[in-house]
Amino acid sequence: MGASHVFVVLVAVLAAAGYYALPKRQDIPAHLKGHPLVDVGKDFLDAATVDGLLQMSRDIGRISTASREYDSYSTLADNIGEAVPFDKATMKQCPQPMLMTASDMKRCIFPGRTDVGSHFIRSGGSEAVKEDFATLVSRVQPFQSIIFNWTKYPTAEALMKDPKFLGLAKAVCPKDKQFLDPFQFNLVVQVPGQTVAAHIDAPYFMRAGRRTLPQWLLAVMVFSGLFREDFVDQVQLVGYYHKWTDTNRGGKFYFWNDDSATPHVSDPVTGSANSVDGSKVVHAAALYMPKRKPPVLSKENRN
Repeated sequence: MGASHVFVVLVAVLAAAGYYALPKRQDIPAHLKGHPLVDVGKDFLDAATVDGLLQMSRDIGRISTASREYDSYSTLADNIGEAVPFDKATMKQCPQPMLMTASDMKRCIFPGRTDVGSHFIRSGGSEAVKEDFATLVSRVQPFQSIIFNWTKYPTAEALMKDPKFLGLAKAVCPKDKQFLDPFQFNLVVQVPGQTVAAHIDAPYFMRAGRRTLPQWLLAVMVFSGLFREDFVDQVQLVGYYHKWTDTNRGGKFYFWNDDSATPHVSDPVTGSANSVDGSKVVHAAALYMPKRKPPVLSKENRN
């Protein structure tokens, strides 16, 4: 993996359009406003950790696109009735543009984050990009590895146990719900031309999570505000482990936690990090190298 040509982000979870303009957005529900984000500057991740994370990414090898998340773990229900049969011998693609092949390659379902992808395709995202469907689909499919067995990787395990790392997490935890356990480690790779579109992270409830229900449905549950008594608070630490220093490449971290239509911005400086409960704060990563066309990534393929 050429560190100078990709945009790489770690997310640790603990209990060519010529013009870009930020579009007016709909109001965020009141219960998703006012939640903090703690931003720390460069050198939060030291050089050895950055090198370790880059090597970890290489060792993992195949990192799938975000739309193929269900290929990496099983979900009790990956649809709520919208699935239709798929026969790869007679069908080249799913019958509806927003459907994709399921892990068994026998059905077409919504991607786990169809809420994120469909919003980006319809709106053009934070930069209001106006392009053809195939390009937009490719832009909104960054590569990610979701790691639950993170103790297998020494660099990930060291980070999850680092007092400085845990201290940054505790700065965001509710005062009455302090840090419990680390449970998930993600690697996110944006190749030139890609974005991580506006979203909330996969939420957890006492009786529902990503292994039981489609993630888009969990997001709807959060936005509805109807299940707050079962909501499980969490915190994500987002760190940057690329080695490029060109500040014109884009990829800024946007987040919305108040009434402003203009996002707050955190710069993606190598070695920097921020801490946020991403299941309560709408956030995004701006297009990385926005003038570049992304590689064509069909949603039907295991890219």
